[in-house]
Amino acid sequence: MVTPVINTEYGGDIPSMPRFGEAERADGIDSVLIAPIGVTDLREPEFLQAQIYWHECRQEKPMPARADIDPMRMYRILSKVLLIDVLNAAPFFRFRVVGTQIADWAHFDASGRSLDQVEAAGYRQMLMSTYSEVRGARRPIAHRIKWDEPNGAHRYKRLLLPLADDGDNVNMILSCSVIERFEEAEAYWAHPGPGVVRY
Repeated sequence: MVTPVINTEYGGDIPSMPRFGEAERADGIDSVLIAPIGVTDLREPEFLQAQIYWHECRQEKPMPARADIDPMRMYRILSKVLLIDVLNAAPFFRFRVVGTQIADWAHFDASGRSLDQVEAAGYRQMLMSTYSEVRGARRPIAHRIKWDEPNGAHRYKRLLLPLADDGDNVNMILSCSVIERFEEAEAYWAHPGPGVVRY
């Protein structure tokens, strides 16, 4: 169930990335909050590099194709990047490439795994919803994410960039994630802005 919320309190320790493959504990802790961020409001250098390169690659097309993307042109941020296949039938999304830093943070390499193998239900639903959103929008979108689960508290920002081999229908998603500074995350989630959604 997706529930809009107006306010929440920050709780947790230093941010880390989600552990994609770990199941929920019996106590059922799996709380996910996301808030939309304007893509032009992102200031982290990793996001700026990803956006500039995406626009360079697409040129006059609505979106670039996977073949337009040269990983070596993104070598500074590759460790923070996911490449997700968009499928026409369930499970609809599959993790093709997982950056080494993300795999290290997560203690799990999801490369080759499908979205339905993400065991935390709330987190899986959030991924399904936001991946579907960028697939339908056919433009970059960004979110601030707060996920509390049995193994830790996670606070990060994420940019999703659509790719389309035919220039029109999204068949891959390029995701870039950057952990938030503790103080910034604490201040924001104590008094979040509009548009926050709970999964």
